[in-house]
Amino acid sequence: MKEVLICFVIALVVGSIINSTRQLDVWGTTAAGGAQASALVPAVTETTFQHEVLDSSQPVLVDFYTDECPHCTAMVPVVADLAAQLKGDVKIVRLDAGENAAIADKYGVHAWPAFVMFKGGEKIDETKGEQSKDELLSFIKKSASYKPSGSEGQEQLPHQANTEG
Repeated sequence: MKEVLICFVIALVVGSIINSTRQLDVWGTTAAGGAQASALVPAVTETTFQHEVLDSSQPVLVDFYTDECPHCTAMVPVVADLAAQLKGDVKIVRLDAGENAAIADKYGVHAWPAFVMFKGGEKIDETKGEQSKDELLSFIKKSASYKPSGSEGQEQLPHQANTEG
């Protein structure tokens, strides 16, 4: 009986440890890309939203997520890749909609993940749900009003148009 009780206590401790690591932010070190993704896509809050998003001179894509959302977790590497790819052209930030409900409510975001594009301090477009990198990139380009350039008429971001020969 004593051995069973010891095994039970050990199982409880191990279970608690496992559950505590799962409670990290979806952008934490347990997510794909972990710390690197977090550095590429800074967090904004109700306190920093005005400065980081509305006052930005660049178009800004806000990733509205919650920690409990598995689709949000799946989007972490996609959003981080796009943040690296579009650096200098489009600012990408993340906002925990659970902890910053007033901002989510203000912009009508009630499902996650949601991606809202802001330009000149205004919400200009949004899309929701898990998406491929190409789908989200297409949304960003359309929303940020990038003009097609190049002989094929493909949409390009300013830094891409200037570096191709």
